[in-house]
Amino acid sequence: MSEGRQLAQTGLGTMTVFGVAVNEKWLLLVAVALVVVAAAALRLMWRRGRGVQD
Repeated sequence: MSEGRQLAQTGLGTMTVFGVAVNEKWLLLVAVALVVVAAAALRLMWRRGRGVQD
């Protein structure tokens, strides 16, 4: 029996980080960037100091 009232919305929406409003698009962009940087770091550092034949 909602009587015309709206249910609470779910989802992240917008949050504040150090006083700056950040929406989910920016959060997704930062998450993807972190994954790409981590993958690149693993790729570059995993075999450091080893030759091609090792």
